Amino acid sequence: MIKKMTISSGIISLFAFSFLLLSSYHISHAKPILGNLRIPFISNEGQMDDDVKFYAKTPAMTISITEWGELIYSVPNFFTFNEKPVRGRMAEVRPCKESATKVSYFHGSDPRKWKRRLKTYEEVSLGEVFQGIEVKLRAYGNNVEKLFYIQPGADPNEIRIRVSGVRDLNVTGSGELEVETDTGRMKFTKPIAYQERPVSRQLSAANHQNQNRSYIDVAYVVDANEYGFKVGNYDKTQPLIIDPLLQSTYLGGNGSETGQAIAIHPTTGDVYITGVSDGQVFVSRLSSDLTTLLQTTTLGGSHWDEAYGIAIHPDTGDVYITGYTTSSDFPGLSGAADTTFAGYNEAFVSRLSSDLTLIRSTFLGGEGYEVSYGIAIHPNTGDIYVTGVTNSTNFPNITGGADTTMTGDEAFVSRLSSNLRTIYQSTFLGGGSYDSGSAIAIHPTSGDIYVTGTTGSSDFPNIAGGADITLMGSEAFVARLSSNLRTLYQSTFLGGSGHDSAYSIAIHPSRGVYVTGQTFSNDFPEITDGADTTFENSEAFVARLSLDLKNLHQSTYLGGSADEIGHAIVVYPTTGDVYVTGATESNDFPKITNGADITFAASEAFVSRLSGTLNFLYQSTFLGGRSVDTGTGVAIHPTTGRIYVTGSTGSSDFPNISGGADTTFSSWTFTTQTINTGTDNDDIQTDSGTSANNFILQYGEGGNDTQTISGEDEDDWLEQYGGTGNDTQSIGAGPGKDLIYQMGSGGDDNQIAQGGNDGDWISQKGGSGNDTMTANGGPGNDFIDQSGGPGNDTMRVDAGDGDDIVTIDAGPGNDSIIYDVSIGNDLVFIDGGAGNDTLAIHAGLQSFTLLNVKGETIFQQGTGGSEIWVSSVENITVLDKNEKPIFNVTDANDITGGPDTSYRKIILGEAFVAMFDNLSSLYTLTITKSGNGSGTVTAPGISCGLKCTEDYIPNTLVTLSATPNTDSLFAGWSGDPDCSDGQVTMNADKTCTATFNLLAGLPDLTGTWVTLTSSDGGKSVSGTLAVSNVGPADAKRFKVAFYLSDDGLTLGNLLKTSTFRRGLVAGATKDISFSTRSRRTSLSGKFLIALIDSDNSVTESDKNNNRAVSVIP
Repeated sequence: MIKKMTISSGIISLFAFSFLLLSSYHISHAKPILGNLRIPFISNEGQMDDDVKFYAKTPAMTISITEWGELIYSVPNFFTFNEKPVRGRMAEVRPCKESATKVSYFHGSDPRKWKRRLKTYEEVSLGEVFQGIEVKLRAYGNNVEKLFYIQPGADPNEIRIRVSGVRDLNVTGSGELEVETDTGRMKFTKPIAYQERPVSRQLSAANHQNQNRSYIDVAYVVDANEYGFKVGNYDKTQPLIIDPLLQSTYLGGNGSETGQAIAIHPTTGDVYITGVSDGQVFVSRLSSDLTTLLQTTTLGGSHWDEAYGIAIHPDTGDVYITGYTTSSDFPGLSGAADTTFAGYNEAFVSRLSSDLTLIRSTFLGGEGYEVSYGIAIHPNTGDIYVTGVTNSTNFPNITGGADTTMTGDEAFVSRLSSNLRTIYQSTFLGGGSYDSGSAIAIHPTSGDIYVTGTTGSSDFPNIAGGADITLMGSEAFVARLSSNLRTLYQSTFLGGSGHDSAYSIAIHPSRGVYVTGQTFSNDFPEITDGADTTFENSEAFVARLSLDLKNLHQSTYLGGSADEIGHAIVVYPTTGDVYVTGATESNDFPKITNGADITFAASEAFVSRLSGTLNFLYQSTFLGGRSVDTGTGVAIHPTTGRIYVTGSTGSSDFPNISGGADTTFSSWTFTTQTINTGTDNDDIQTDSGTSANNFILQYGEGGNDTQTISGEDEDDWLEQYGGTGNDTQSIGAGPGKDLIYQMGSGGDDNQIAQGGNDGDWISQKGGSGNDTMTANGGPGNDFIDQSGGPGNDTMRVDAGDGDDIVTIDAGPGNDSIIYDVSIGNDLVFIDGGAGNDTLAIHAGLQSFTLLNVKGETIFQQGTGGSEIWVSSVENITVLDKNEKPIFNVTDANDITGGPDTSYRKIILGEAFVAMFDNLSSLYTLTITKSGNGSGTVTAPGISCGLKCTEDYIPNTLVTLSATPNTDSLFAGWSGDPDCSDGQVTMNADKTCTATFNLLAGLPDLTGTWVTLTSSDGGKSVSGTLAVSNVGPADAKRFKVAFYLSDDGLTLGNLLKTSTFRRGLVAGATKDISFSTRSRRTSLSGKFLIALIDSDNSVTESDKNNNRAVSVIP
């Protein structure tokens, strides 16, 4: 199975205009700016009905304001109700204050229907609706604030609002106004009324609101379907404000968002993320501090579209995104390189300006299907490179590519012009089995193209000579190509005996190639000496290879006792530190202590920082709340060096949201909350809802646990997490639109989920054992997602009546999948994954069509009904109402195709962006040294020398001591301003530099290669090295050591040494000869390093010029 780049998350959110959950996450001791996101009102310029003048989309609903001041509250497919004044006059509706946010819509292929950079407004006035009474509206998060401004002499009893399209209107015992519709309830909070006194000059603006308001008693008055207000005594010579807040307690929408990729603008520092929201591509631009959403653009056609990759052009600042589309009317194709929608899925590339206006899009594909996952921009030419998976034999511009042979599913790489008008070259990349490219990177100086992904092909091209030439099962791969894509220089497998997939790649120009992903191999190569050498279940991995892909320098696992996956990787350009993000289910994830978030709650995003050698894990942090969270993208700010992470969260308590651009999660309101945590024994956990709108969460620990949850009326949120044993999990929903989430862990788990009468969300995830999962929907329109683990799983789904969406991802192993066709027009996606899988479809008399990923019909019964799309399923049987086979096929790989990474997963959650100064709750002091001298710096925990960093509790006062060596003197402190006196207060990460200068009159040794040649196919190497003493003093006896190196930096094998027994007088130069021979392999292309004074026997004025490096011809 090719593991999906999109992770199912057990959470629901409603579609919002601002669909990002944004965290100003400056580590745990940051000072957040408190506040909620204002959802701006958007002017209607043809994108809504003609009667609408302004509208706002909150996470709960759309609020529209008509030209004559009527308010329309709408949750699509659920309810609509209206408000209008009784006996009020229809004043002019007008905007009050323009907001910073701009909105663009690029939907469909007709540019006349696109809307660019629409203005938005923080507030809209309905004018003087009643005599002396003005009405204004604001939208905040889930809420709509309706303000009645009553001027002196006006009568608040004149306010009467008629509500249409509702069943009932009443005032609750707590003073709320409840609006009941046929399908749900909305509530206006208990109103407040106040008068404001003049502001004292002595009061700050922050204190003004609290200390200069006089609150007045106020309550709703209801008469049939009309309401008004009863106001207590107040000063009628001063204005009065009445403020009822509309707040949703109804779960109405079915939206979901995932941030898939992130990029930082190289000059402005603005943060861009892209992903999918309800089947459409979104791109959002935020300020670097994540407090302002500057621009949001959605683009797509009439069907499902997703984006997976984003890159920003270094010169123009234009934004490029890539993904896949099922829409033939995808926007922006005029003048594009490929305007033909030929298959079921097409890859796409879109170019937008830095303010997110669509410039052009292009399809990229042939008659089969394609998905594009990775995108990169050449730093010199500006050309666009993308990679992904295709099964189209007529993929465009393959002729002349490095690999022109198509065999099943193939990875592809394409090079396009920056204006997207031309596809310069494409190439396949794969062998006889399935292959998929997931990420791409470009070397900043050589321009070579590096691609990583997953392969099942033992005949993957140009593996010979690679770091890993043995395929065991399916493995990650890394490939290096020329920038014109005509030459494949080298490929390598990367993995062990289990299943291995790579999802992200990064290049350090001198240190090598870094990749991350997920491994099920306990024998992953080169783990010894890695930062984490312990394998449990499945692990994230990080690997570092030489730039020529011939050597695997180091690998490391990254995880605890449960499952992990690494989704994205980036290398800090100066320090070479490596940052990785992904998802973990391990409460013992390594190096979490002192992390910015150390609280584990079942499934968390993680961020880790490792040394560039991968020998040390410096710090990790969780990132998330009490539900499912995953990190999918990571980027480094080009000037501040801050770390930005994006992904998907299912946690309404996601950390450090206060002060972010969007602080609103979803509109779910809980009446009761139950959290049940087990022990290491065999626990029996039983919980039931006691009233409407329950939140129930059960955690298993060790042992074989039995977990049972029963929902109640209304909308319940029901979650179970198994422990390490063989667990039995059962959830039964009641009436209402419920969320059911079950997650197994180690052991052979049994999961049973039973939906209720309305449209439920059901998500089941198996662990590492042989699990049994059963999901039964109810009569409503349900969303059901099953995801198996690496074992031999049994998975069964009966979605029930209604138009349901179902995804089944079986995972590695020999899995048994059972699907019961029910009444309705269901949309079903089944991916068997790696292994010998069996699918049984219990069809009865229901109409349905069975299709493969190419859109070809495999079997059909009746007309209309459900669509069942299958991939990588070896054995398929369809049974009639008497359970007799009416269709049977074995060894169906040729029919269903290989594992399809384009399957649309149900993504439950909200996108997030988080920002870190570092990953620790502590502050780090770093000591550096400058000058031509030497010495040691000491402080508590520091002896530099050897250890030059230490973490301190905030506000610790650190005293630094600098001791010069005998040949040097200490010249002073520099770095951060607080370092100047050697007393440092740790209220931020700081760097202090100690300058040591040499005493006068020391030798200075250096060297230069005069000649360096090779013969016999590069096996024999000889040359002349000129060694000089450019200092004013003689050098005593010293040695010169000659090393072989892969990258010109790292010392490899010691080839020989030469000794200057008499030393070298001041100003002298002496040539020495060098020769060596390799018995088997050519040394051409490697580096030869001469290290002068290799044993440090000479005290010099400058040790930084003691290397002479040359490439072997």
